[in-house]
Amino acid sequence: MQIEEIGNINFGQYSLGTAFCRQTFKQGGVCIFISNKICFNVINLDQFIKEKDFEICLENMFIE
Repeated sequence: MQIEEIGNINFGQYSLGTAFCRQTFKQGGVCIFISNKICFNVINLDQFIKEKDFEICLENMFIE
């Protein structure tokens, strides 16, 4: 899936927190869905990503 398509996925009480989709190669990537009851911040790790070698996404979660 492309990043635009992942944003359209609906899991009811969960929403897309963050995702990584390959741009060059097919079939691969990472996404994190998180409960709507949990607050979070996305941590940008784009500078470390290397397709097929190191594909990552990360969030810092906290409860208010």
